[in-house]
Amino acid sequence: MDALAGSRHVRGEVAGVEVANSVRPVILCETGLPPRHHLPLTAVRRQLPRPSDLRTRTWPGATGPAAGERPRAGLVAFHDEVDTYVDGVLQERPRTHFG
Repeated sequence: MDALAGSRHVRGEVAGVEVANSVRPVILCETGLPPRHHLPLTAVRRQLPRPSDLRTRTWPGATGPAAGERPRAGLVAFHDEVDTYVDGVLQERPRTHFG
């Protein structure tokens, strides 16, 4: 797994309502999965998404700027639930073996 600091403009929308907006994404690259944009919690309109008890863990052996740290700590990823725009371009929803 690689966690790479990015500078592209990433926005998330649900039903046309912006729920996240950042120019400081962390791009998480994991073998066999498409890259995922993780955004700082401060970039998310936290009053809009429904609360969840789901939390993630970092796998040992992470590389990149957050190596030795927790690359996803303090970050949010929406995966397939949100329309994601990178530099103003709507991204195709990824297809994975998870669904």
